[in-house]
Amino acid sequence: MPTVILTSGQRREFQRVEIDFDGGSVVAIEDHQEVERFPGFHVGKVVYDDGVVFLEDDRDD
Repeated sequence: MPTVILTSGQRREFQRVEIDFDGGSVVAIEDHQEVERFPGFHVGKVVYDDGVVFLEDDRDD
């Protein structure tokens, strides 16, 4: 199960996590429904069973 690690150090585990790049947030999903939405600046990273995704914006605007 993916784990959302907030910048405060708090860890939250969910069935599924999606990154909404357009809205700048991380969306937590349980039983096919959105249960929580975190602003991207509150999320340090998302850890999946097979790796880590860092939420850093590397794009040039």
